[in-house]
Amino acid sequence: MRRLGEPTARGACLSAITREYGGQVAVAEFARFQGQPALITVLDGTRVGGAKRLVVVVGPDCGLAGRIGDERYRGTL
Repeated sequence: MRRLGEPTARGACLSAITREYGGQVAVAEFARFQGQPALITVLDGTRVGGAKRLVVVVGPDCGLAGRIGDERYRGTL
């Protein structure tokens, strides 16, 4: 997750997520997901979340080549 600690890499990741699902990032936090380091994001106003918030969990390769690429979970709240 060190790479996503850099503002440019994290920005590329968040841009890839919003490009894929629409909406805007309400929360982005580093945490563990299923025992592995991850970036947990919560998005508002997505195309797939309907009226609910969308949670997208990604690993360290998120944002490489402009794509999410390392999505580990997606679901609504």
